[in-house]
Amino acid sequence: MNPRRLIRQILLWSFGLVVFGGLAVLSVLWWRHNGEVVLPAPGGPYPVGRIEYDWTDTGRVDPLGVDPQQPRKLNVWI
Repeated sequence: MNPRRLIRQILLWSFGLVVFGGLAVLSVLWWRHNGEVVLPAPGGPYPVGRIEYDWTDTGRVDPLGVDPQQPRKLNVWI
């Protein structure tokens, strides 16, 4: 067999395997990314939840606010 032809076939097969492997990895990553996440139900003696607060610090002004005298505001989830 011609050595150039053999090298060409090896390179084509290698390229095909790399492309196939890359597509397989991307497919698995896409599947894992779009899968539904199911978390276990919370257990134990303490309640589980979330609460939202809107805090205003009247002692300081917000340097990025629209009004130069606007007090600093912070939205917090706990």
